[in-house]
Amino acid sequence: MNGCIKMKTTATKLALILATMTSGWALAAPDLSTTQAPVLSIEDKIVLGRVESVYYQDIEALEGIPFVGKIDTGADTTSMHAEDIKVISNNPKYQGLSDEKLMQTIVDEYGGSASDWWLEEFDNDERNFQGVVSFTLRHPYTGEKIEMERPLTRTSVIRSRTSSTPIYRPVVTLPMTIAGKTVDTEVNLTDRSGFSAPILIGKTFLANNAWVMAGYDYLQEQKDAQVIGRRESGSVADVPVDVSISLSNNYSILNAQNIEVDKKPIQ
Repeated sequence: MNGCIKMKTTATKLALILATMTSGWALAAPDLSTTQAPVLSIEDKIVLGRVESVYYQDIEALEGIPFVGKIDTGADTTSMHAEDIKVISNNPKYQGLSDEKLMQTIVDEYGGSASDWWLEEFDNDERNFQGVVSFTLRHPYTGEKIEMERPLTRTSVIRSRTSSTPIYRPVVTLPMTIAGKTVDTEVNLTDRSGFSAPILIGKTFLANNAWVMAGYDYLQEQKDAQVIGRRESGSVADVPVDVSISLSNNYSILNAQNIEVDKKPIQ
């Protein structure tokens, strides 16, 4: 009974916040409808929108760089885009095995892909798997490849509705930060280049750490974020210019005349 009352109280708080943000109060200060400072929280849990900025604060080359994270309360595991994913074992027992074949062997030793053992973390040393995962992340601004290596936390099994063959993904543990809250998160590595967001935040981050208000994007974005329209005034080298905003272009475009290109090689 107490649990039901607590859930109803929390739901009421969320409803009141939503009502406030969509009422005349929000209209009086529209910038606050999608940015919160200080961080919006209920019962020591942050309240997230359906999309938030995610930070890899322990990776020096990516410190302070935001990555788009889609929040999915139905996903068991957090997932992130990575390239050049390789899985090996330092145990001679698994000599000659790597990547999917190695992960399948590990799954079979735990009871096979039909079980749900993979939802629980296994001890990488207990059965001497000694798994190691190497992968590459790309800097979103420069395209620089950042090589990473982490112990294999476990193997994730994805069972498809259209195929009887399961998909095996390596899971590593990384500290992920959203709205100033850092959680050591189990993350499965995969190619997400075909998705709108490079990171999918699932229960391995959300459980016991966050609520989700799906009606908003970037609910917890930085306090200095600005809301801009399709047309704004800007400046280039202190020269005022009119600016139009486009979300479909990958690059900024500047109108210029008498353009000359120096073809001399850079020394």
